Amino acid sequence: CIVPSTGTVVISRQQSNGQGRGSNTWTSPDGCAMFTIHCNISLQSLLGQRLSLLQLIAAVAIVQAIEKSPEYKSMNLKIKWPNDIFIGEESKLGGILATSSISGDDSSITIGCGVNIHNSSPSICVNDVINNINKTKNMTLDEFTTEEFIVRTLNFVNTWISDLTTNNQSNANKSINHFYRIYESLWMHQYVLIFLIYA
Repeated sequence: CIVPSTGTVVISRQQSNGQGRGSNTWTSPDGCAMFTIHCNISLQSLLGQRLSLLQLIAAVAIVQAIEKSPEYKSMNLKIKWPNDIFIGEESKLGGILATSSISGDDSSITIGCGVNIHNSSPSICVNDVINNINKTKNMTLDEFTTEEFIVRTLNFVNTWISDLTTNNQSNANKSINHFYRIYESLWMHQYVLIFLIYA
């Protein structure tokens, strides 16, 4: 059990018709890390009262998983609201899709993640960026395997969910403030005027 309650993780090696936002599809060749997390969250918890944060938690966890040492911050990872991971502001690295249903005092959450780790197409991948940094900045950053990346991401997701569902309200409040600070530091839209279009 990776995540609290009835946590389940499903990992796919390759998919041809993955689901994106709306009617979008996510094409995932070999080398893309694709996994879905299922967990039950009590609606009485701090996180249960803010279920929309789960998608953001997954995004932050993905960035934290990649930035395993300070040198990896030179990759310039950004979160594009509401559900995308970018290298800088131009190249999409991955995405997240979360769904939920509620029964009684519990919510059932499914979080699907897809991140390009060592597949150079259809866009950009983590290891290509690492190799470019190693060449241009004379560094020796290690590449990722999809397995290492997924395990690291799940560990961060698990920590955030545990911290935000604790019965200790004071600790939960400290954790959510800490989370907001990290998220805002990674948010691509900080101090940028954005427009929301309702369909």
